Amino acid sequence: MPFRALIAYADIPAARRAMSEIRDVLAATRRGYELHPMLWRFDQLGAPSWREVALRDAANAAVVVLAGSEPGSLPASLERWVSTLLSRKEGRPTTIVAVLGATDAWTITIEKPATAAAALTQSRAAEPKALPHVVMEASAACAA
Repeated sequence: MPFRALIAYADIPAARRAMSEIRDVLAATRRGYELHPMLWRFDQLGAPSWREVALRDAANAAVVVLAGSEPGSLPASLERWVSTLLSRKEGRPTTIVAVLGATDAWTITIEKPATAAAALTQSRAAEPKALPHVVMEASAACAA
C-alpha cells in the first residue's frame, strides 16, 4: 500500500535520513506500507517556478517531512511555503515532521478550521477584530 510523503530537505544526507526514519516507522506498523517519497530541496520551495508543483505534491501527501542536517531554524522561504500549504489545506489536518540533525525530530499536526476562514473574511469586510486561531497538537520524539 503506497504511503506518499513529501520530503523537503536541506541536503542529500538529510533526505536519506528522513526516508530511513519513515521506512522504519512504516515497517513497524506491519501493514505493508511502501514509501513513495516526493523529494524537494529547500531552495526549490522558494522558487516561484517550483512552489506550486510542490504544493500540489504536498496536498497529495500523507505527511510533510522537513529534513535538515543541523538542528536549528528553517529557512524563511520554507516557513512561507509551509504557511501557504496550511492555508490551502484549510479544514483538513496536516501532519508535519521535522527531522533536524542526528537527534532532533518533531511531529506536529496542524489544522486551520474552515470556520476560521469564514470569520476572517467577515472581519475583513468590517473592522478586523481578531485573527483566526490554529489548532495544534505537538509531540517531540528523539531518534534513538
